[in-house]
Amino acid sequence: ISADDGRGGVATQSFKIAVAPARENAAPLIATTPETEIGAGDAFASTVVAALAEGTAPGEALRAGACNAASVVGAADTQTGLLDRDTLRMRLAETKERFAVTHFSV
Repeated sequence: ISADDGRGGVATQSFKIAVAPARENAAPLIATTPETEIGAGDAFASTVVAALAEGTAPGEALRAGACNAASVVGAADTQTGLLDRDTLRMRLAETKERFAVTHFSV
């Protein structure tokens, strides 16, 4: 599978697909295991906590977490997509008008 962001960025993921026979009158079961499992929860949580620890407002900390998590899922593994502070700040500035946390509650 290949995904193109329309701006020159392309991500590709390979899969091995096995189709298992189904019981009578049922659709076949497609059992697939990705070569890597990408999760963005750790990137989101750690970025939010780090931003809050630095004194960032909660709404902006949530935006930073979402930005870093989005970068992680766009990469081939969980380490490659992590953003350093300067890149994260740049992406947050670029997306400030399009992506804003308008309200949240605890």
